[in-house]
Amino acid sequence: MPRKETPRNPWFWTVLTLLHERSMHPYEIQQLTAQRRKDLLTEHKTGSLYSVIDRLSREGLIAPVATNRAGNLPERTVYRITAAGRERLLGWLRDELGELDRRDLPRFAFALEKAAHLDPVAVRKLLERRVGALEAQVAEFDEIERYRASNDLQRVSFLEIEYAHAVRRAELDWLRQVAGDLAAGSLDWAVVAAPAQDAP
Repeated sequence: MPRKETPRNPWFWTVLTLLHERSMHPYEIQQLTAQRRKDLLTEHKTGSLYSVIDRLSREGLIAPVATNRAGNLPERTVYRITAAGRERLLGWLRDELGELDRRDLPRFAFALEKAAHLDPVAVRKLLERRVGALEAQVAEFDEIERYRASNDLQRVSFLEIEYAHAVRRAELDWLRQVAGDLAAGSLDWAVVAAPAQDAP
């Protein structure tokens, strides 16, 4: 089955992630996002939050559950994640944590930040799969560097290979350590409570 295109707007996954924790209204989502400093990884433009919520609702990934009003404030609609939304979110997490994308390191970091929504054993297996892919790619970079050296080719033409090689080697060392910590049970895991099942 072809992999679904990953939405580029970070609100798409942030809204699904927060609603996976509990139902809330958009202003609460915005406050929690600021409190948890999600802006350190990706830019969350305030103006696009409501359009993303509208899109998620149209796609059946979230649904309104109540409307409330506090004092003189405008009415606020509370949303919950649907079964389809949970499936999309957890499927995306499994894809991002277990697959190697040569073009987009930040996506992996963004998925790692939300990894606690999966079981730690599953995360360890996914990271080990990524380790295998990284080992193959590092070996490929090793071969390219040997080829450059043996053919006396200009280093400047291969700087992007050197950069990618250095980044992947560092990531490989770090991932092996984290996977080892997960296997040993020495990494504290914030368990995220599963939401109640959707009503029929």
